[in-house]
Amino acid sequence: RVHRYEQHTDPATGETVHRAVDWEPYEISVVPIPVDPAAAIRGEDAQGSPTPANEPALTQDTIMPDPMPAAATAAQSPPAALSQETAVTTPSPAPAAPPPAPSAADPVAEALRGERERIAALGPVLAASRGLVPPAIGDALHQRAMAEGWTAEVLRGALWDAMVQGVKPPAIPAAPTTTVPAQGDPTVLREAMAEALAVRAMPGYQAQDAGRHSEFLGWRPSEMVAELMRARGERNVPRDTAKLAERAFHTTSDFPLLLSAAANKMLLAAYQPAQPTYRLLNLANGAGPTLTTGSTTVFATAAARANMAATGTALDLPNLALGRAAIMKQKTLDGLPISIGSSMRLVVGPNQEIAARQLTVNVAATQTSNANVFAGFVQPLVEPQIPANRWYLFSDPSAAPVYVYGYLNGAEGPQVTTGPVSGVDGVEVSVIFDFGVGAIDWRGAWFNAGT
Repeated sequence: RVHRYEQHTDPATGETVHRAVDWEPYEISVVPIPVDPAAAIRGEDAQGSPTPANEPALTQDTIMPDPMPAAATAAQSPPAALSQETAVTTPSPAPAAPPPAPSAADPVAEALRGERERIAALGPVLAASRGLVPPAIGDALHQRAMAEGWTAEVLRGALWDAMVQGVKPPAIPAAPTTTVPAQGDPTVLREAMAEALAVRAMPGYQAQDAGRHSEFLGWRPSEMVAELMRARGERNVPRDTAKLAERAFHTTSDFPLLLSAAANKMLLAAYQPAQPTYRLLNLANGAGPTLTTGSTTVFATAAARANMAATGTALDLPNLALGRAAIMKQKTLDGLPISIGSSMRLVVGPNQEIAARQLTVNVAATQTSNANVFAGFVQPLVEPQIPANRWYLFSDPSAAPVYVYGYLNGAEGPQVTTGPVSGVDGVEVSVIFDFGVGAIDWRGAWFNAGT
C-alpha cells in the first residue's frame, strides 16, 4: 500500500516518473533463493544492555517527616546496610510516535495531477504538427494518445511517421567528381604560362584564363621552365642557362608541353575567324577531288537535276532570279517542292565580289523599280579559292543542305604535337588537321560558270 508518491521528470526520456517514497507491504516472504537477486534483509544494529543512570550524591541530609507510628517504624526498620545502597533505575524507552494516518486522497490526487500533465503535454506536440500532417490524421492520433496513455514523445514519433509516410525521398545530387585544381598545380601553371606566351607572340590574342597569365608576361622561357621544375618537386634546379635548356628540351619535361599548348592556342585563335564560313556554306572549295552524289557530279544541266546554267552568264539581277527559281522548282523524293529556308547564300570568287554586294546591299530607293529585292534575303560570301567568274547560289543549309563536313571526334580544329629533333637543341612542332566533307544532295544549289 502506497501512502505518498514523489514525482519527477526523467532527463533522458522527458517522461514523468512517480516514485513511491512512503509505502508498506501486505506480505513479506523470506526464502533461501529470492526472485530478485538484489533482494536482501537489512536491520538496525543491536543496542546492547541499557546504561544505568546514577543519581548524584546528596551533599546534605534531608530530614523527612515520619508519618508512620513509632511502633510500626521499629518493626519494619530495614537493616542499616540498606540505607547506604545506591538506587539503580532503568529508564524505559520512550514509546515511538505513531506514524500519521495516511490520507486516502493523496495517491489519487498525485495520479490525477500526473494524468493532467501528460494530457497537457500532448497539446503543443499536436500544434507543432499543423501544416505537416493532415488535420484528420493529427486529431485521430491525439485522441488515441489521450485514451491509451501515450507520452508526448510517443505522440511526436507517431506524427513524424504519418508525415513521412508516402512522401517521395528527395533526390540527392551526386557529389561532383571534379575538383578545383590548386594554384600550385603544375598543370595550372603550365596553362597560365602558355596563355602568357600566346599573348606575347600573337597581337590581339584574348586570354581565356581569369588573369593568372599576367603574372608570367614578363618571364623568360628559362624562368618558366625553372618554375615548372620547382612545382614538380625538384630541388636541384640548374642555375646555368645552358644546362637548364638541355633539361627543358628533354621529352619528359614540361617545356615541350608548354610550347605545344601555346602553339595550339595561337593556331585555334587564328582558325576561329575562318570557321564560320564553312559552317554557313557547308561547302569545300579547295583543290580536293570533285564531289559527287552517288556516281554523278553535284551540278548538271540534264533534266534529272537542272541545277546548272547551260552557258555562263553575268551575275546580275535577272540571272540571280533564274537561279533562285531553278532551286524552287526542285522536287523532293515524294514529288513535293523543296523548302529553301528563310535566306540564301551567294558564293563568289574575288572577281565577282563587287557585283554580289551590289545585288544584295540595302538602298533607299525612291521608286519600286530601283529597289533591291534581294537585300536582306541573299547573303554574299566571298571565297578566294573560287576561280574566274563562277558563282554559286545555295539555299538555307538547315532547310536543304547540299554538303556536310565533319572532324574527328575530339579534334574539331588543328592539333599541335611536339617531338624531339635529333642533333638539334629544340623541339619539332607538327600540325595535324583532319577535316572531311561530302555531298549529300543536289537540289538546294545552283551553279553558273559566269562570263
